[in-house]
Amino acid sequence: MKKITIILALVLMPLATISLYAFFTGFGSAGAVKQTVDEAVKQGKISEAGLEPSQASEENPPVEPGKPAVANGYGFCAISWNPVTGADSYKLFYSTFSGLAKANGRSISGVTSPYMLAGLTNGVTYYFGVVAVNTSGDSALSPVSTGVPTAMAAPAPPTGVAFTAGDGQALIRWSNSTGATSYNLYWSNSPISTTTTATKITNVTSTYTLTGLSNSSLYYTAVTAVNTYGESALSADVSGTPVGAIVGETWYRAYNGGWGPTINGSGGLAALCKNIVVYNNKVYLIAGSDGGTSANNYATMGQSCVWSSSSCFSWSMETSTAAFGGRYANASVVFNSKIWTTGGRTLGSDPTSRKNDVYSSVNGSSWMLVKADDSNGYQKRSHHGAVVFNNYIYVLGGIGTDSCARNDVWRSSDGVTWTQIRSSSTPGGFNPRAGFGCVVYNSGSGEKIWVIAGSSGSTLNYNDVWNSSDGVTWAQVVSNPSFSKRSQPGVVVHNSKLWLIGGATNDYYTFYNDAWNSTDGITWTRVTSGADFSERAGHGCISFNNKIWILGGEDYNYTDLDSKLKDTWYTP
Repeated sequence: MKKITIILALVLMPLATISLYAFFTGFGSAGAVKQTVDEAVKQGKISEAGLEPSQASEENPPVEPGKPAVANGYGFCAISWNPVTGADSYKLFYSTFSGLAKANGRSISGVTSPYMLAGLTNGVTYYFGVVAVNTSGDSALSPVSTGVPTAMAAPAPPTGVAFTAGDGQALIRWSNSTGATSYNLYWSNSPISTTTTATKITNVTSTYTLTGLSNSSLYYTAVTAVNTYGESALSADVSGTPVGAIVGETWYRAYNGGWGPTINGSGGLAALCKNIVVYNNKVYLIAGSDGGTSANNYATMGQSCVWSSSSCFSWSMETSTAAFGGRYANASVVFNSKIWTTGGRTLGSDPTSRKNDVYSSVNGSSWMLVKADDSNGYQKRSHHGAVVFNNYIYVLGGIGTDSCARNDVWRSSDGVTWTQIRSSSTPGGFNPRAGFGCVVYNSGSGEKIWVIAGSSGSTLNYNDVWNSSDGVTWAQVVSNPSFSKRSQPGVVVHNSKLWLIGGATNDYYTFYNDAWNSTDGITWTRVTSGADFSERAGHGCISFNNKIWILGGEDYNYTDLDSKLKDTWYTP
């Protein structure tokens, strides 16, 4: 077998080699044969393993890159090229004379596109070519390009480019280049190596929002700097994948101004602006507090303003002198095709300024007195809850003129006559409280009135959850859910879930900007522990135009009593 193998190997050799031992019979002497075979192995014509013909590598060197693009700068040239299939790396060849070749040019290995070659002499012509490399070897040199560094040059490429993914969009930031007068943005679904391979957007500025993107798709962006001498080379490209916003996790600022004049000129009613209703496709903000003064928060005075918006991005004043007069911590609902507001207080320093009057309006600007502030109806109060349920307006809990929290329940079918269906002395039910969340919600067993969190009006905070199908008999749904005890949170029903957002401890030393939701009121999921808006309590919270909206509120403590908020935020 070995003899046959050697014969086959020798057949592959040149005739001159075979002639060295052609006169031997039986292959001649062993030494002569070995000498010839060793020489063939050395030349790679046969292999030592079995003396079989060697096999050529299955991988070939890559093809040569296309002609590179050159951008000139002050003392540098930036060279870029399109990637080559099968290339592991690239070499840059350059010279200051024509006829550049791999044999006569200087080379730099391991370069990536775009590559900035610095330290060049301004005004001198340079010749550039690129070679693609893999494990099988180098490609031929690309076609040669020229560049001339110049003092009168395009800016250097921007640095520090960053891609922040959003919902169907991305925020692109970068550090500006010296001498640049504008910038161009390039984007693509694949890595960007030259300006010809990407979509161009001209005259952009840093912190640019790239819109119209598809969620879950990968995008690449790069930036160039421009001046009168030209466009810089591309910056390093960055990438990211837009994702659909998670409700309650991502928040956007919609409005950052006051809602009109105030008594003390602080710029807009803000604190305790929980009186927000949706009526005839508009949002109405009804009364609120002016925030008092830094010296004495208890000088807080109520407002008589009503504002409306069809978008929550811009607001119009319906009236600055509503008939119900200045007040805050009142409760408002929509009932029988009208806006209704009831109760509240006029002055923070006077607990007897709490009311039980009732007003209604068909347009938000003109208000009609339905029931006077008197000894009839429910006891006077503020910081109470009000809902519409089974064709009645319900008023629950709050703080009375004796400064004590209550847990009684009243209802009315016309706003004039009120019936107490549960007294504060009735055993069972939720603890007396104020500043709680109060909504109507169906968790699967029919619509019920829900009471969530709140405070005793002095030192105690609650996080328990209660509900009732009639306002008389109450069931504790959960005594200690996942969210912490708090007063004046935002509570709203949105997308068939209960939502609890923000709030504060009753001493106003700890504020929250977290967001929680639940489908049954028992198990609560924290969507975010820190939303984009600042910590706050006493804010408005509504579901409108398929979004949750947060309006105003307060975030003060006892060292800064005049920190009232006048902004508006939403989550998709």
